[in-house]
Amino acid sequence: MQLRSLLSCGLGLLFCTLLTTSYAATSALTATTFSDANKNILLAKNNPEFTITLAANPTTGYSWHLVNYDQLLISLVNHVYQAPENTMPGAGGKEIWTFAANKTAFIAPQVSKITLLYARPWNLKDNSKQVEFTVVTR
Repeated sequence: MQLRSLLSCGLGLLFCTLLTTSYAATSALTATTFSDANKNILLAKNNPEFTITLAANPTTGYSWHLVNYDQLLISLVNHVYQAPENTMPGAGGKEIWTFAANKTAFIAPQVSKITLLYARPWNLKDNSKQVEFTVVTR
């Protein structure tokens, strides 16, 4: 009976250790999310991926457009619209932009900008709703 208890505790401890190690390894590689353009996006070589999340409502005709970014330092990985959990007609969701800093971004500390514009596709000259994120590599 005591042997069975010891084996159960040992297996439970082993499982918890494996689970914790697996979580730590995956969380270190998870992209960091930013939504405030007033805060710098600080990147390190061991975690070069990041996301920018912005409120959006395509039912109004508006969406976010990528205006400018340094393609030598940053790559666009993905762009998706995430619908709201609320199914009310006209409810807004968010656009999620995923980027990754290229290896050359870490040769020396660098500063780069990502500019996004919230506009209707037929009226891209209206830049009244434009945001600019600053990306800093170290």
